[in-house]
Amino acid sequence: PIVKSQIGTKPPEPAWSPPARPPSPRRAHTAMSTKVAFVLAVAGSCSLVTGIGSLQAARASAGGRLAVSAVGRAAARMSAGVPFTSALLFDCDGVLVETEELHRTAYNQAFDEFGLTVGGKPVVWTVAYYDVLQNTVGGGKPKMRYHFTQTCGGEWPAVTKRAIAQPVCDDTGMALIDQLQDVKTEFYKKLVTSGKARPGVLELMDAAIATPGIAVGICSASTRGGFEKVVDAVVGKERLAKLDVIIAGDDVQNKKPHPEIYLLAASRLGLSSKACIVVEDSLVGLRAAKAAGMRCVITYTASTEAEDFYCEGADAKLLDFGSLPPLSALFEKAAVLAELLEGARDPKPVSVKA
Repeated sequence: PIVKSQIGTKPPEPAWSPPARPPSPRRAHTAMSTKVAFVLAVAGSCSLVTGIGSLQAARASAGGRLAVSAVGRAAARMSAGVPFTSALLFDCDGVLVETEELHRTAYNQAFDEFGLTVGGKPVVWTVAYYDVLQNTVGGGKPKMRYHFTQTCGGEWPAVTKRAIAQPVCDDTGMALIDQLQDVKTEFYKKLVTSGKARPGVLELMDAAIATPGIAVGICSASTRGGFEKVVDAVVGKERLAKLDVIIAGDDVQNKKPHPEIYLLAASRLGLSSKACIVVEDSLVGLRAAKAAGMRCVITYTASTEAEDFYCEGADAKLLDFGSLPPLSALFEKAAVLAELLEGARDPKPVSVKA
């Protein structure tokens, strides 16, 4: 049996600091030719991409479209000369759309495809176990590694439906996980196109996009292949083209709860962590945001509503943005408010207020 208190402990986080780079100006609405944008992107590549490692990986992958276009937009903004004041950064899974059950289904389909067994029993992630797992470990590969090395006590699975030897060490185990993740992503891409946005979240995103001085972005731990399917279907390409930063799990070395993905977003935008508000749905995401020194709003789901988000440092929590709290409940003239979603959030316990 899985005891939640045994696997919910936050692991130690290695120190990380974002690469130095000049401030990134606000989104430019002035049209630029493709040629000029390309020249600016190349000229600014040292400051825009150094230390990120995403552009080359994005170009080499099928899911590189968003990363490359983001560099082009950043280069265009360099000509505007006006910096951002603040940022609103959204997680994807569970925040923009409730996809966690689709992820769990895709993992189980991949496990069955390989015929994975541990102790002679098929590897299957139940709803209850996946709820715990997603609040403990960020990213697909880390989840699988955690399951086999921690939950299963270090016993790597036997593979009964493919000609793959049972892993005997971390290297061969991770090689198997790489293959599992690729197959899981393909299953997930077939499932996710029917997803619908959570109430009010796109309206909040649109309001932020329309407000001068507020940068808007998506920071997801998911691999880019599955991530792009979600955002294309739910966010839409027209809205995506207006975003200021888009980062997927492929773009960082350390997955949530490590703060790298959010520190990287702030670095790209030329902002301090204190100027950023993150919208998350899980403890893993909350810990990443708080470790980055950012404010964090939680829109919990049925899988995460029982978690003590306020005790972990959440600045506000609520079920969703269905009642559409105005952007003015988060920002005042593009500056982050001292109290977030006052009057709209779930009440904070007295002990937390103190």
